[in-house]
Amino acid sequence: MINFKVNGYVVQKDQKEYYRGIDGDNWYLNYCSNNLYYASYHADYIDKAWQDELYVDCCYEDKYIKSYIQESEKLGIKYRVLLCLTDKEEPQVSEKMVKQGVFLGYDYAYSGGSYYSSIRSDIVSRRIEEFIHFNLNHNGLFDTLEETKEFILFRSELNKVSSKYTLEDGDFVIYKLYELDPSIF
Repeated sequence: MINFKVNGYVVQKDQKEYYRGIDGDNWYLNYCSNNLYYASYHADYIDKAWQDELYVDCCYEDKYIKSYIQESEKLGIKYRVLLCLTDKEEPQVSEKMVKQGVFLGYDYAYSGGSYYSSIRSDIVSRRIEEFIHFNLNHNGLFDTLEETKEFILFRSELNKVSSKYTLEDGDFVIYKLYELDPSIF
């Protein structure tokens, strides 16, 4: 059993594609806005997973998310706000946020940086035929933790016995993802 913590928020450009997980154009104002505040804040308060294994790159401040939303709307950028739960200790926000979100599913991805998702890369992309039997929901994610764990185990075993594919190896975590209505900020 995984002890999920409600880590915080990730703002992502809304690409309106089948896969709706954590791997995407996250924290886009770092390069889309002329306001250096966003890149500076990201560097100081969000981008910490690479230096702290207990951390996942999420924002815990509602005030920052509200500002991010306002800047995105000012620039005409379509976005979405994800609520991320993982087993990482930091950061953490109120558990009440879960009740305000719409459950998307489970992803298996890096805890920060590119948020590289093995589900997106290995299953959704259809590049690895051995994963074709895994069923994903309408968001391109797993519906249950059990399905996610089965995939992780199968992927690990495949990586041990086959050199046919190069499977990304790294600081993967299981994400339980919700989408939040931006008006709550």
